[in-house]
Amino acid sequence: EVEREISFRTEAGLYYSYYKQLVEAPTYMEGIHSLIADNITEHQRTINIIKRFNIHQEIVLGTFYRLFPWKHLVQPIYFYIDTVFSLYGLFGMAMFLTAWLLSGTWMSGVLAMLFVFFNRSEVTRVYFTMALRESFAFPFIYMQVGLTALYMKQTHKDLVQRLLLVGIGVTTMAFVIAWQFAQFVLLLQAFALYAVQIVGVVPKQKIKNLFLIHIGSLLLVFILQFGNPMVLQSLVLSFIGASLLVFTIQKDEVTGRGFLFHLLTAAGYFCLTIVLSFALNWLVKLLLNVEADEHIINFVKGKLGLLDPWALKDFDVLLYMCNGSFIFLPWEVIMNIVWTLLLPTYLLVLSVCVLLLIVGVIQKWSRVSEIEEKGSEPLMYERADLSYIVVQSVLYGVMALTTRRFIFLWSPSMCVLAGAGVCDTRLWNGISKKLRWTKTMGVCVQYGVTCPVSSVCHRCWRILKSCVNSGTQILWS
Repeated sequence: EVEREISFRTEAGLYYSYYKQLVEAPTYMEGIHSLIADNITEHQRTINIIKRFNIHQEIVLGTFYRLFPWKHLVQPIYFYIDTVFSLYGLFGMAMFLTAWLLSGTWMSGVLAMLFVFFNRSEVTRVYFTMALRESFAFPFIYMQVGLTALYMKQTHKDLVQRLLLVGIGVTTMAFVIAWQFAQFVLLLQAFALYAVQIVGVVPKQKIKNLFLIHIGSLLLVFILQFGNPMVLQSLVLSFIGASLLVFTIQKDEVTGRGFLFHLLTAAGYFCLTIVLSFALNWLVKLLLNVEADEHIINFVKGKLGLLDPWALKDFDVLLYMCNGSFIFLPWEVIMNIVWTLLLPTYLLVLSVCVLLLIVGVIQKWSRVSEIEEKGSEPLMYERADLSYIVVQSVLYGVMALTTRRFIFLWSPSMCVLAGAGVCDTRLWNGISKKLRWTKTMGVCVQYGVTCPVSSVCHRCWRILKSCVNSGTQILWS
């Protein structure tokens, strides 16, 4: 078992040691106390591990292992590993169902999973580094994204919407408590939600409900982590607070004012929100008298060229700058996802959706009358869930291009959007209807877009052939 344990790389071994410490403690409460008052991790210091690190997943797994009968049936390390792989089963299920939700056909889920299979080295690191914080966190964020997209639909009853909000709150809390960088992913999501609200794709009340759920989840994490100051002074909490303040003065949609009026109004609201966000963040840091995330802010400034990290002599910042996971996205990674046809398919779908969204915003803001013909609503305004996923995926892409590690956040989004876009007959039929194409032209476009499917299946066959021995390959050839 020692040989298996030393196979955990980098900080993964440290996190596993806390799980093992809880499992092997004489009593459960002694194990919890040893984590709250730990004098082994840091030299000559006693620290609260639960407050210092994101180890609630180890606590939950250790608790389940001690309480249930499988304690005598499976070794602790196998229980730990199997749980991580099971979570990634839920991760795949969440991507499958999200693609199905967006397109209305299960074939999009299958195609998304094929993209995941071919790009597995860029989608996850779980198959060679299991105990990373992201291995526990990513399944929950994609479950949350799927539930959020489902909540965007307009056809749910009040009870269903409440249940969806509860699910969003639980998965958000699980995501934040599992990963130290979760607040930055939630910040990108908050930007996406704010964007689809400010252009009128999603009603303001729905976004307010989602933001309130996010605040509740963050505050619950703050309590569970024994008052971790990084939660309260996170930029996402400040941005959400500022957004809710701006929502109170934001007027409902007014037609007849013209495109330029709406553009300037939206820009004004956004600038006000950003200013209030930084003001709230500064105020929270002043009141708490802490700078827990200052090294992360300095790292971002260093990446953008606004600060010389070597002159700063901050060990944490220099460590991030030297780490290969935090460099700009290498060209070979881009070529890998090009070769598997993920990036070309994704860019095709993304370009069409972004263009439709821009055209829809221009049409919506250029209306001169509140009286509109039935069915004249812009296409992407009728697909609020797809609009949200598209905007969020663009933000994930920006993060991944600037920081190598976040390719594992962007790639699943690419797989979902590529699979959903290719198989979304409602999208392509809607385009045909809006452009008044003939039926033949619409069919040709749909079949043309589905060309990547056959190519992906062909590559699947080639990979399966390469996985067998040479003798079998000769027989198949």
